[in-house]
Amino acid sequence: HKSLREQGIDETEVLILRKGLYVTDDNVDVNDPVQVNLIYVQSRDRIINGSHPCTKEEAVLFAAYQCQVQFGNHNEAKHKPGFLNLAEFLPREYQKVKFIDKEIFKEHRKLHYMKEVNAKYRYVTLCRSLKTYGVTFFLVKEKMRGRNRLVPRLLGITRESVMRVDENTKEVLKTWPLTTVRRWAASPNSFTLDFGDYSESFYSVQTNEGEKISQLIAMYIDIIMQKKKPLHTDVPDEEDEPVVVETHVDSKIAKMMQYHKSNVGHAGLESLVQPGMLGDPQHGGRGMEMHGTHSQHPIEVGSGGIKHMAPSMVQNPQLLLAQQNVARVCKNGLETVQSIIHDLMNPVEVPILSSDSASIKWKQKTVDVSRQNVNAALAAMLASAAAVITQTGMEPEEINYTAVGSAVTTISTNLTELAKAVKMLAALSNTQQDGNNLLDAARALAGATSKLLDASHPDNIENRQVLLAAAGEMGATGGQLLMLAEDTEVDIKVQESLVAMAKAVASATAALVSNARNVADKCDDEALQNQVIVAAKQTALATQSLIACTKVLAPTIDSHLCQEQLIEACKMVAGAVEKIVLAAQAACGDDDALHDLGAAATAVTEALNLLIVQIKKGVQMDNIAQYDEACEAILAATDRLFSAMGNAQEMVKQAKILAEATSSLVNAIKREAQDERDHDARKRLLDAAKALADATSKMVEAAKIAAKNPNDDEAQEQLRLAAEHLR
Repeated sequence: HKSLREQGIDETEVLILRKGLYVTDDNVDVNDPVQVNLIYVQSRDRIINGSHPCTKEEAVLFAAYQCQVQFGNHNEAKHKPGFLNLAEFLPREYQKVKFIDKEIFKEHRKLHYMKEVNAKYRYVTLCRSLKTYGVTFFLVKEKMRGRNRLVPRLLGITRESVMRVDENTKEVLKTWPLTTVRRWAASPNSFTLDFGDYSESFYSVQTNEGEKISQLIAMYIDIIMQKKKPLHTDVPDEEDEPVVVETHVDSKIAKMMQYHKSNVGHAGLESLVQPGMLGDPQHGGRGMEMHGTHSQHPIEVGSGGIKHMAPSMVQNPQLLLAQQNVARVCKNGLETVQSIIHDLMNPVEVPILSSDSASIKWKQKTVDVSRQNVNAALAAMLASAAAVITQTGMEPEEINYTAVGSAVTTISTNLTELAKAVKMLAALSNTQQDGNNLLDAARALAGATSKLLDASHPDNIENRQVLLAAAGEMGATGGQLLMLAEDTEVDIKVQESLVAMAKAVASATAALVSNARNVADKCDDEALQNQVIVAAKQTALATQSLIACTKVLAPTIDSHLCQEQLIEACKMVAGAVEKIVLAAQAACGDDDALHDLGAAATAVTEALNLLIVQIKKGVQMDNIAQYDEACEAILAATDRLFSAMGNAQEMVKQAKILAEATSSLVNAIKREAQDERDHDARKRLLDAAKALADATSKMVEAAKIAAKNPNDDEAQEQLRLAAEHLR
C-alpha cells in the first residue's frame, strides 16, 4: 500500500473516504459521530443511486431520516409538498410517485427531537437490514447461453460470496461462496472466475473494471484466510502436527488452504521455490500459477514438504483442470467462429432507402455506429490475442491457463459483435462490390481467429510458431478490415514506426543474449551457469512475444486496451533483462564481461523506453509534419486530377488518392481537437474536420458518378469542381 503522498496527493486536495470492505458493522458506535457519519453518507448515496434496491415504504423511511438529519425537527409552516428536491432524497423509481412527499413528512413528524447522530445511526441500521447491503456491484456483460449475444448483468461481491444479479429486477440468479473460488484472471476488458470442481466451466464477463473486482475478491479472501489461521496454532508436541498449505493472497491472488496430518517432524517456515506457484520445494517441482503479483510469500510446511496438490492434479496428472477448461473454451470458441463464418455468407437485408434527409441521416448514423463497433470489437480481439501470446510465452507448467481461457472467451465473443457490425456496413455500402469486400475481409479475420483458437488449445500450445503466425494473421486481416470499413485511425507510418522500434529492441536483446553466453562460458559453477542460460532463453522468448504483439496490436494501437497490452509485453522483456543481469553478477567475476553485459542491458532498456513512449502516444504524430504531408498529398492529387480531364478512369483513380489524403487530414484534426482544452478552439477544429469530411464525401460521390458515366462531360466537370472545392 502507498501513502497518499506517494500517490501524488497533496494537502490541498479533498478526499472522499468510503467503506471498501463490508466484513462486519457490529462495531458501529453511535457515540462515535465521525464513524457514523462516514457510513451514513455512503449508505445514503447508495440508496439514492439505486445500488441498494428498496421498497417504496423503506424509501420513505430513509427520506424521513435524511430530513431529520438535514433539517432537524419537522416544521409545519416550512416542510410542505414541493419543498423537497426529491432527486436528493429518493431512488429514481419513486421520485414521481404522487404525494410521496406527504408520506415522507408524515414519517418525519414521528422523529421529533431525535438527535442528528441518532437519525444517521437509524438510517444506517435500516440500510444494513437490506438484502443488498454489503454487496459491491459491478455492471458487466455476459454471453447468453446458446446465443451469440451479450447481455448486461450485475456482478456482486460480498464478504461471503460472488453473485450474478439481474440488472433490472435485481433478482439473484446465482451465488457462489467465496470459499469455492479457485483462481481468477483480470484483463483490461474482461474478468474470469474459475470455481474448479464446483463448476463445469469458467464464468467470464466483459468489463473494464476487472482489476477492481480482482482486488476486492482478493481482500475478502485474505480476511477469510486470516480468520482460519488460528485454528491449529496450539498443537501439542506429542500429537501429529497439521501441515498448513496456503498460497498467500496479495492484492490479486487466490488462496487455497488444506490441512493434513504429518507423522514426522514439526512445522517450519519456508518460502515458495517459485513465487505464486504451488509445487514441491524439495524437488523443485512447479504447479499451477496463481493470478497476481510475483512476490515471494511464506508458507508453513512439515518436514515432509508441501503435502497438498489440487484434486485435479491428483486425479489426472497429464491434464490439469485449468487445461481442461481452456480446452473446453477453445472448442466452444471454434464452434462459435465456424457459425460466424457461415453467418457472414448471409448478408443483412435493409429496406430500400429514399433520398430524403431522414433516410440519409439514419444511414449515416448507422454507418458511424457500425464502424465504431467494428473498431471497438477488433481492438478487444487483438488485445486478447496479444494476451494469449504473452501468457503462453513460457514453460507449459508456468502458463496461467485461466488468463488464456479468459482471452479466448473475449476473442470469440467480440468476433460475434464485429460480424454483426460488418454485415450492417456491407448492407449499407454504396456498391455491392464494396459490401462483398467487407464480408470477405471479415471472413478472413474469422479464419485467422479460428487458427489462433486452435493453436491456443493446451494440446497444441507448445507449437509456438503456429500460434504466433495465427496471431500475426489476425492483426493483418484486422487492419485490412479497418481500411475497407474506412475507420483506420492509426496511420500506416505509425504502425511501421512501432514495428521498427520493436525490432530495435530485438536487435539490442540479441546483443545482450550474446553477452550473456560469454558470461556463462566464464563461469565454473554449473548451477550458476545454467541460471544465466535460462535467463537468456527467457529474454529471447519475451522479445519474440514483444515483436509478435507489436505486429498484432499496431492497427488498433489507438485503443487504450491495446496500449496497455503492448506495454505489458515491454515490461516482460524488462523483467527478463533484469534477471539476466542479476544471474550474470552472481555467476561471473570478470569485470570486463559484466561491463559489456551491463552496456548491452542499458541499450535494451533505452530501446524499450523509446517504444513505450511511442505506445503511449498512440496515434499521435508531429501535427505540423502530418498536416504538411496530408496537404501536399491533397494538392498533388488534385493537380493530377485536373490534368486528367477527359480521362474518366484516371480522374476516378486520383479521386480515390485524394479521398485517402483528406481522410488522414480529418483524423489528424480530430485528434488535435481531442487534446485541445480550450472549448472554442476545439469547436473550431471539429467544425473544420466536419467541413472537410463533407467536402470529401461530395467529391467521392461525384467520382462514382463519373466512373459510371465515363463519356459524360458534365459528370467529369462536377468531379473537377468538387475536387477544386476540396482543395
